Amino acid sequence: MCARTAPAAPPNLPRLIASLLFVLAGPLLLASQQPVEVRTSVAQRQSAFREISYGARLRPRQTVTQRAPQSGVVERIAVQPGQPVGRGDLLLTLRRNVPTDSFRPVALESFHNGVVASVEVYEGQEVRDGDTVITIADTTTFSAELMISDKDIERIRVGASVTAVDSQRERSFSGRVTRAALIPDYATGLFALEVTIDPGPGAFVGQFLRFTFRTDQTSAILVQREHLEYRGGRYFLFVIEQDRAVLRPVTLGAEYDSRVVIREGLLEGERYVVSAVRRLQDGVPVTVRE
Repeated sequence: MCARTAPAAPPNLPRLIASLLFVLAGPLLLASQQPVEVRTSVAQRQSAFREISYGARLRPRQTVTQRAPQSGVVERIAVQPGQPVGRGDLLLTLRRNVPTDSFRPVALESFHNGVVASVEVYEGQEVRDGDTVITIADTTTFSAELMISDKDIERIRVGASVTAVDSQRERSFSGRVTRAALIPDYATGLFALEVTIDPGPGAFVGQFLRFTFRTDQTSAILVQREHLEYRGGRYFLFVIEQDRAVLRPVTLGAEYDSRVVIREGLLEGERYVVSAVRRLQDGVPVTVRE
């Protein structure tokens, strides 16, 4: 009995397979060599900062007391709390507490510009020389005391600028930090911070403002985090080099909202890819769309 042999393959089958593979791979190979359309951005040094915000009410930077110039009886009070006064304005009059009309009433005038904060006496009250009769709030400057957390107090320095906003009245004021407590309030753990506000139209005692401080300010090359590639535990950017997208490793720094500092790997003036019509591979030729 003779063994049956398998029929021999047609002599042109290997060539046919090779041709078929070439036909199938041709479009893919051609596509990989075609430039990919991309959009780019130029690396530039930018300013960045963080913001801290606290609320507080305005108060007079200081108050001054007006004292009785002599002993006597308050004859007439010419002002009331909340009333603006200027230097030389009449505050009240005193008459000597003696049974004679030979003494004319003594006028007490304001030594300062400001607002009457409080009246400590009433008409007909007997006072002694040097007694406090009226307190005047100096409104040439305003201040506010903010209670700051231990996390933020180290980031704010005396002399730092601050912006204060009254959102209801759409007004804003500028100022600076004039005092920062070194020891917290042990009951709350918060630190007292004094801010002095430059007076301007619309500012008044008792006004509630939102105070905003800029911290961690820097000038560096920043990119949007969404433009980074994360591969193999590292971050990369596609940087344009001689009309090709080159995958370059970068070292990141601090984050500012959606932006991140590029410490190494990207130079000022270089172009990097921010979008592409398809997924990029290292070294692929590209066409930059403006």
